Amino acid sequence: MLDIRQRALKRIAWVFNTQVSHLNPAMNLTTDFPVKKPSLFAENELDKIGYDIQEAQEKLGVWGTYEMTVHTIGDYCMLMERYYAHDPKECVKMFCAWNREVRMSNAKRWRRTIYSIFGI
Repeated sequence: MLDIRQRALKRIAWVFNTQVSHLNPAMNLTTDFPVKKPSLFAENELDKIGYDIQEAQEKLGVWGTYEMTVHTIGDYCMLMERYYAHDPKECVKMFCAWNREVRMSNAKRWRRTIYSIFGI
């Protein structure tokens, strides 16, 4: 069985460039991590996490409501666990996209360009 909480923690650690062991559930996503300055041309760390949150909340039908707000790492992990319980297949697709993003960040520049243009 998949350990959803561990995958969510690995995602946060990768996005914020830290170790999983340095994370605790009470850490606030917006104030406890250094982030790049927001830009019109590039995503910062909070954008990436925000897209994950939005996708999960949209699939759960709670996007735009206060039913499932996410402020801390614990909230993020709970949202991902709830998303997996609701729709495991879609949640696994999101995990695969996360893995692809990690692989592409380590790929050569020409490979990332081909992927961004053609998706292969």
